[in-house]
Amino acid sequence: MPPRVYGITMEFKLIKSVSISIGVLFFFGFAPIKQINKPRPWIAPSYTDSLINPFQSNAELLQKGKSLYHAHCIVCHGVMGKGDGDSGFGLEMEPGDLTGKSSSEEKDGAIYWKIETGRSSMPSFSDRLSSNQIWYLVLYIRDLQANNLVPKKQKKEKSH
Repeated sequence: MPPRVYGITMEFKLIKSVSISIGVLFFFGFAPIKQINKPRPWIAPSYTDSLINPFQSNAELLQKGKSLYHAHCIVCHGVMGKGDGDSGFGLEMEPGDLTGKSSSEEKDGAIYWKIETGRSSMPSFSDRLSSNQIWYLVLYIRDLQANNLVPKKQKKEKSH
């Protein structure tokens, strides 16, 4: 017979504790767990509004930006920049959607600053990429945004 504590068996106490814990999790819908990965707003300092990309978009620079994106960003942000890359799942914070409304509305300087500075699970690229390379990435991210904003029907019409 199991040892008795205050008239209740240890087994019963364990079952009761586990049941209550599971019940609390189901009642709150695992909300605390969901909140861990929810992205927090990331606001660049106001001085970044005055940073201007010194490069105009062209095929050569977009290719450089694409190569850099595939080497450094795609694993977390995904092929189309939606934040759905294979390595992005399970991070402390979900990777941002680079094509979403908030990212699309940011100035080039803010995007540059975020790539250069990093935060949380996103590393700083200031020691990995040159200033020019970061600007090429900004050009490529703008290209991803433009391609994501065109409705699929119009994309098909453009290709004909």
